Amino acid sequence: TLSSSSAASDVYKRQSLGSNITNDDINHPTVTTLYQRIATDESSVIVDKNTYGEQSETSFSDDENHWLIDDYQTGFYLAAGSGELKVWKGNQQTPNRNQTWPVDISQNPIGQYTIGYLDHGTAPDNYGYEYVTIPNANIGEMEKLAKNKPYVVHEKTSQRHVIERLRKNIWGYALFEAASNLSHTNGLLKASDTSSLVMLKHRNRNEVRLSVTDPDIGFTYRGLKPVAPRKVTLTLHGNWSIEEQHPRAKFISADTTETVLEFTIVDGLPVELKLRAVK
Repeated sequence: TLSSSSAASDVYKRQSLGSNITNDDINHPTVTTLYQRIATDESSVIVDKNTYGEQSETSFSDDENHWLIDDYQTGFYLAAGSGELKVWKGNQQTPNRNQTWPVDISQNPIGQYTIGYLDHGTAPDNYGYEYVTIPNANIGEMEKLAKNKPYVVHEKTSQRHVIERLRKNIWGYALFEAASNLSHTNGLLKASDTSSLVMLKHRNRNEVRLSVTDPDIGFTYRGLKPVAPRKVTLTLHGNWSIEEQHPRAKFISADTTETVLEFTIVDGLPVELKLRAVK
């Protein structure tokens, strides 16, 4: 099992969280792949300012934070406790793309590849990961990120992921099930009656941008019928009014302590609202 989420709270940064990584496979390690691509003899990656370009595998402790830049200049900041970081370069045989259980791959081409991944070991029990992806990264940028992480992970469980982007006042909620009585410091979301993805941005406590969608689009296997709209009801801390109306958003109630809003989600498309505090 796995609960995963990604939040892009910046033009070029993406935070990825994983939790509840659990299985009973004692024969094969469970891994999270960061990158995998065809390599050349000159291909190399940088991990914590050191360059690795030989055909080999190098491991880095799960007890420390790490950063790396791959051979396509994509940067990764990896928080401690995310699994053992491994970078590998070597020859790899291409699997059969049109067979689920190929009998013979001996004639398939062999090429040189470079791979970076997080190793969670065999039969992991409630493991997780936390990392940031930055395209077109450089050493200075990665060192700066490692010294001053610009976000806080408030929750990373099998029920939900909650992350706050500091200084930008952006909150991201990946709710894998209904949630109630949420009370994160400075967080505005109090409850959701079903699984949902919610983002909130507030420069101050007077104005808020809210975006919500349902991660379950509702497709059925080979189904041809249109997916029925889904309802999501959110409760926010505080008294808020809708400043810009939306046809798929409905004001339910509000008092001095909380505001209840109902949203109609179609095809996974988000509904965005601008809210203003009621004084």
